Amino acid sequence: MERLGPVEERRFERIKDLAGPPTLKAVYQVVAEDDLSQPIAE
Repeated sequence: MERLGPVEERRFERIKDLAGPPTLKAVYQVVAEDDLSQPIAE
C-alpha cells in the first residue's frame, strides 16, 4: 500500500479540478461465509 501513495497523489493532482477532495482513505477486507463457487440452493 505504501507504494500506491505517491501514485494516488499524482493521479489526484491531475484530476483535482474535476473531482472533489478524497473523503476517505482506507482499505477494507470483506469477510463472508458465502461460497460463490457453488450454485445457489433453492
